[in-house]
Amino acid sequence: MPLNARTFPPPLRAALRPVYHAAYRCALRLHWFWKDHFGPRLRNAGNVPLPPARLRYRVGESANAETFIAVGESASRAIESAAESVGRPLETCETVLDFGCGCGRTLAWLIERRPAVEFHGADVDSEAIEWCRGNFPPAKFAVGAPLPPTPYADASFDLIYAISVFTHLGEEHHRLWLAELRRILRPSGILLITVHGERERKVLSSMQTAQLEAEGFLFASSRKLRGILPDWYQTTFQTREYLDRALSRDFNVRSYIVGGMGAQDMVVLQPKTAAGPSEESMGEAALP
Repeated sequence: MPLNARTFPPPLRAALRPVYHAAYRCALRLHWFWKDHFGPRLRNAGNVPLPPARLRYRVGESANAETFIAVGESASRAIESAAESVGRPLETCETVLDFGCGCGRTLAWLIERRPAVEFHGADVDSEAIEWCRGNFPPAKFAVGAPLPPTPYADASFDLIYAISVFTHLGEEHHRLWLAELRRILRPSGILLITVHGERERKVLSSMQTAQLEAEGFLFASSRKLRGILPDWYQTTFQTREYLDRALSRDFNVRSYIVGGMGAQDMVVLQPKTAAGPSEESMGEAALP
């Protein structure tokens, strides 16, 4: 009979859990070492530098260099396309913030293509921020905290994007960070965020799906990442109705793009004080 930890008595499972997580972290470190020292000799893509494997893994749960580069370029193109679709192309922006920039997977490509724009990056990962400072000298970086405020003044940015950030935050973190990003966004600015849409709900259990439909919001802990990522940074789902209510306090929804960031949907927002179409007048776009 194959060994199945789920058949162990609960006290034994609880006792073994720290051992499992320690072994998993050790295996990850060995994997990162292998990728850095014996993997493909892919050091950069053009002028875009390649961070070490451990930093690549922390932004996408993969240390594969080719995947890191491809996802970063694709995400940067999606941001430019979404901003342009609401009449705010990046070349019209003076200041742009990558909120949750990690080791610059997306930001690297925008810096390369838009040298006239002043780019900023912020993340709670201090090691990733230090790496960015050493590899993207034109941009400015700040180490963030789990909760607001940021070090930025009111109305600092023309464009803020948060890729795969609100897909990991609990309800209170959602509320506080939306208000903070509204504070540092200029009245004519644009905020881009990504969320888990309906297509991503297939990973949920029937019990989780029922909870999501009843409450509109689900914050699910990842067994695989427990002990690796902080408890406040797990996996989040919300219904479209819940999302509309949460955003309507401070923003107009300019566009909701299904699949706008690959597996995630993209929401294009503008502060309510800015002139522009109301959220009721905006339709839904879908990418193939």
